[in-house]
Amino acid sequence: MPMNVFERIVENLDLMDRFSIRKVSKHLRALTDSLSPGFKLVTIRIYESATTVCYDQNAVAYSNRPRQFFDKIDICFVEIGDERVEIKNATHDQLAAQDLKIVLGNPKLELEELEIERCCFWHSERLVKMIKSIPSPIHVERLTTIVNNPLKELEIIGCLRPRVLKTIHLDMENHSERLEKTEMKSRFDALIATPQCQQVEMMTVVTYLKMEEFPMDSFLLAPRFTLNFEYLSVKDVMNVFRNLSKFAALDHFILKSDQKLNLESIRKQLNQRFSDIPDRPNCMHYWDRKSTFSFEIRFSESEIRVAKQQV
Repeated sequence: MPMNVFERIVENLDLMDRFSIRKVSKHLRALTDSLSPGFKLVTIRIYESATTVCYDQNAVAYSNRPRQFFDKIDICFVEIGDERVEIKNATHDQLAAQDLKIVLGNPKLELEELEIERCCFWHSERLVKMIKSIPSPIHVERLTTIVNNPLKELEIIGCLRPRVLKTIHLDMENHSERLEKTEMKSRFDALIATPQCQQVEMMTVVTYLKMEEFPMDSFLLAPRFTLNFEYLSVKDVMNVFRNLSKFAALDHFILKSDQKLNLESIRKQLNQRFSDIPDRPNCMHYWDRKSTFSFEIRFSESEIRVAKQQV
């Protein structure tokens, strides 16, 4: 069969049929793995005894059989649709990482979104190590992940292709243990210094932490970001505005709160340094005479948007 005909056939197959073709021979497996995948979303969920990887809506489930006292090897079950395969001497996260390396390492892959919804603390290191071993940056437009202690997953961002990556969403709400602020800061400092974060359209961090526990200083060099806290006090907001001139690389940022902001008190304190914008009741303007930049601030019940402008 001519190669171009085979490529056209495989490109129109769904995930299950592609897995079937891969089993025919090593030659067909290599050819199939080299072709452009037919999916745009990869979702990864890693639990203590099972891993699920979804390619669009097609799921591949990896699970280990509970070991009995007489078992000498690990047995992993891989389920694709109605098909179930038993593989010996393997663990669920190991097999999932092997398959994901083939998929994510495909130079023709163009993902719209990569989601890491759950990542068991004990297995997150294997996932990160696998992604970092892929020789070329991965084409991903949006990254969504729940990060775990000690924020190891942040290293994944450096493996994604700059300029292609448009949005980053990091959810820190699932931490069971308190994180050390110094450790968080070192991770975020390294993250924000990457080309990916310097060029991304928006990086969002959702956190359960109070602002005084969060490494705000790390974001002084971030050009575009959103920080979503569970609660923001008037003091928290004012501390940010007092240091506004220190945000050297700032383009725009958003402060969000899960609870309503005390806008009346915030505006009352800001009136000492900021001026209202005529005909725009929810906007204020600030210009630091020592700087060539001004800032426009827009308010709503749950968020404050700040945009940097050239004077």
